[in-house]
Amino acid sequence: MQADKPVDRFGLIVIGDEILAGKRRDRHFEGIGGMLRSRGFRVAWFRILPDEPDLLVVELARSIGFPAVELAAQSHAIGFYERHGFAAYGPEFLDADIPHRNMRLAFEPPR
Repeated sequence: MQADKPVDRFGLIVIGDEILAGKRRDRHFEGIGGMLRSRGFRVAWFRILPDEPDLLVVELARSIGFPAVELAAQSHAIGFYERHGFAAYGPEFLDADIPHRNMRLAFEPPR
């Protein structure tokens, strides 16, 4: 993405387990969408995400164009991250006397 290219579309992220569970309705989307349209912009995408910090980091990185997310996972948690698309690489190492492995989740390039 070029910094000098004007932006005419936006993505919106709403965070909240209550919204996903249907306990609450997000009332910001209609107002923000209308405001953007009245100024000649458009909403390109809209996501509702749960209150899960790890997932939020991944989705925010993907949304702003990062090619990948990397982390150092405790070795006993590697299966959790693999189920979410991460791949382990490199040798096991100690951090605070706890075994870890580096992991990476690469994103598909935008279309």
